[in-house]
Amino acid sequence: MPARVAVGKRSTDPNDYPEGVGAYAMRRVDALLGRAKERGEHVALFAEMPRGGPLPWTTMRQGYELVRLCDRYGDPRVDALCKRALDFGVIDVPGIGRMLKLAIAGEECASEDGKLRTLPSAAPPRFASSSERFVTRKEGER
Repeated sequence: MPARVAVGKRSTDPNDYPEGVGAYAMRRVDALLGRAKERGEHVALFAEMPRGGPLPWTTMRQGYELVRLCDRYGDPRVDALCKRALDFGVIDVPGIGRMLKLAIAGEECASEDGKLRTLPSAAPPRFASSSERFVTRKEGER
């Protein structure tokens, strides 16, 4: 049986939360940084930057937004933008989101204008071997 808490105080047991939700509910900054490290080196550096104050959990929303951007636009693209932002000393997660949206819109406009051509998916790679080269013999054939 858990110990009683003083009147007017709260006590939360992290084991009461469902699997995977406890870190979020308990505002565990280290769990968020671990998720950012999985996304890329520069994403992790970018996620560590805003937490310098005395209350690091107040900036956790930016960290979660950064991880969501990785889910939406892909880890390599967000990592490259984080590197670029860190080079300029700009720590702004909503700014990273705006840059990603503008880049996607720019790619769509360039492909519509004919300035950006995608490779046809039916064309084989330049140095690929034909599929006949990998045909195996059936039993009885020599």
